[in-house]
Amino acid sequence: MKFARTLLILALLLTLVSSGQAFEKTVLVEYFTNVNCGPCAGQHDPIENMLNNYTRDEITYICYHTSWPSSQDGYYVGNISENSGRWNYYGVGYVPWFQVEGMFDDINATLAAVLPSGIARIGEYTPYQIEFGAWPEAGATVPITATLTCAEPAFVNMRFNMVLIDRSMVVPPGSNGVDDYKYNMLDMAYTAAGQTFTTTGGNEELVFEYTFNIPANNSFGNLAVVAFVQDYATSEIYQSAFISSPEVIIQGNVQHAITEDPMWFAVVQLNGGDDGQALTDQDGYFSIGGLDESDYVIDVFLTGYEQLTTESEFFAYGTHQVTLAVTNEHENIDMIGGMGAGGPVNNAFEVDDIAYVAAGFDGLSIYNISDYASPQELSTLNIGDEIFDVIVDGDYAFASGASGVYSVDISTPGSPSLESTVTTSSSVFNLAMDGTYLYGAGASAGLVVINAASPGDLSLVTEYDTPGYARDIVIADGYALLADGASGLTVLDIGTPGSPVVEGSYDTDGYASGIAMEGIKVYIADDQQGVKIINVDNPDAPQFVAQFDCTGRAKQVEVNNDTLVVAEDIGGFFMYDVSAPANVQQLGYSLTPGTSSSVALFGIHAYVADSDWMLIFDISGNYTSIEEGVETEALPTAYEMESAYPNPFNPSTTVGINLPNPADLSVSVYNVIGQQVAVLANGRMNAGHHEFTFDAHGLTSGLYFIRATVPGQMNNVQKVMLVR
Repeated sequence: MKFARTLLILALLLTLVSSGQAFEKTVLVEYFTNVNCGPCAGQHDPIENMLNNYTRDEITYICYHTSWPSSQDGYYVGNISENSGRWNYYGVGYVPWFQVEGMFDDINATLAAVLPSGIARIGEYTPYQIEFGAWPEAGATVPITATLTCAEPAFVNMRFNMVLIDRSMVVPPGSNGVDDYKYNMLDMAYTAAGQTFTTTGGNEELVFEYTFNIPANNSFGNLAVVAFVQDYATSEIYQSAFISSPEVIIQGNVQHAITEDPMWFAVVQLNGGDDGQALTDQDGYFSIGGLDESDYVIDVFLTGYEQLTTESEFFAYGTHQVTLAVTNEHENIDMIGGMGAGGPVNNAFEVDDIAYVAAGFDGLSIYNISDYASPQELSTLNIGDEIFDVIVDGDYAFASGASGVYSVDISTPGSPSLESTVTTSSSVFNLAMDGTYLYGAGASAGLVVINAASPGDLSLVTEYDTPGYARDIVIADGYALLADGASGLTVLDIGTPGSPVVEGSYDTDGYASGIAMEGIKVYIADDQQGVKIINVDNPDAPQFVAQFDCTGRAKQVEVNNDTLVVAEDIGGFFMYDVSAPANVQQLGYSLTPGTSSSVALFGIHAYVADSDWMLIFDISGNYTSIEEGVETEALPTAYEMESAYPNPFNPSTTVGINLPNPADLSVSVYNVIGQQVAVLANGRMNAGHHEFTFDAHGLTSGLYFIRATVPGQMNNVQKVMLVR
């Protein structure tokens, strides 16, 4: 029977392809959870990774909430009938539970167990296409129109569903510590079972219209809609689609646009705008949040629907005139190479002109990087697991994944071989090695200890459950220091590897996902709380030193000689001087094209995992060199005006000027009508890097221009925004 059905589907696909009437599939992942479900917390990061690493044209997602282990779940209470209708349809018996494409549910209660089956269906041919009409203007309801194009006749039990979801959690969190459930089901069009439809095919178009009411505690700008076609008899999903309100991420005073190359910096000025106005043009979407002044200038992320290519473009929203100014003068860290993968990459390790890449579901990829600009793939070993991290010791690479830790013989990089496997009770995100032992940040398993005395025959020593959800690890002087999720920093004595003991801890208040250590200072990537600096000279009682905010969400950190590099999610990749913790200085950054989730540092090269790419950056530039721990200052090679930072600013911003030779330098600031409002420099300057601060106390908010001139050499102008 299975063979016959396979032939039938193959014949259908061949017919569709030959007639040009097939469409590419978007995969649907459905998740059943509860805010008080302890094991569900372990699926938070895999879900976040999926949403960050795949677009909504590739994977759509809906989160449903059950009544167990507790009925005190705000989303369940908000829509009991349709949450229960959906879980009864699938026969859900426990949480966490994933249903991928209506066909693959998870015996192991993990996304990793079923997501590969869904990924394999991305872009497959399907006889159905869903297209939404325009997202409506803000109001008390959400009227949605969807057009279903049918290339083939429908099966008897085919149903069409539309689901209103929120993009960020609005109900109180439960006892499992997850405070940002995404894409939660609020309402389902018609019923949980959807609406039956019939069609004779031939690209017939069926129009579905539904008006959703906005539930209490939610806002128009936080909503989205998922539509899908399902065979109600077999439960197979044939197509899905996603549409949302205009989205922008506001994270402080410095924001950057992320689009295709080249990347553009966008500043939107709204005159007379109301709180939460949405700005749209025909092809692009912009959103402004938190407006509380009549003339408010704010920096936003451009969502990437259309690349802007002019100095300014004008849009109108109602009676408001909107000016969008763009520039591409913001990146100042050189990307020198990169390795693309078939899916998300997670980390890298460099040794002897060879880069070993933890390539997610692809496994372990090995590259020759003797020419950084043109890495050459030597091999890829599919390990059969999602690989998160890799470290190398001699002729062996040790890789960690969703199901365990693996040793790989790399004595011949072009033909690696899997030698040994240790299965763990949870994912192992990052590895560290001390002597003959491997130590892993083991998610809900805590600290994972593995004996690697015989690399070809690994053995599990112990799993020690830590207070949080272990994400990253460093080893120093007989201690394992963990970035332990919501619990912050956890320090364990590993003097006896088989019997770890918690020695100390520090609650960072955020979500600790990355850790680096230099001397007695530990640096914690604390997600939305930026970076925390902790003194661990006394492991029993770690002491807070300082913290600083990041442009994006701090996901992972590395440090060398007081130079800290941070992977900041959609914010990109940043460098900081942390020699004075109370006065951390940004050294440079790169607006990466994807989502920067991890960073590895090798000499002057940083490897940044950025969605489907492992990017390589030369971070020597005009900064303090970190090669071999020796601090040197590079003399500028050209007359240059660097990007002001911060920008937008309040009340001051600093601009850097590079002079390769002694020169007469003038730096002045002008307002929009050409009046000079400040002189930052006017005289003879030595060769080197110079910084000047524009203090705008007493000036009105708005656009200003910084002009730097060196007679016969430089005449540069830069825009900066003062925000009150």
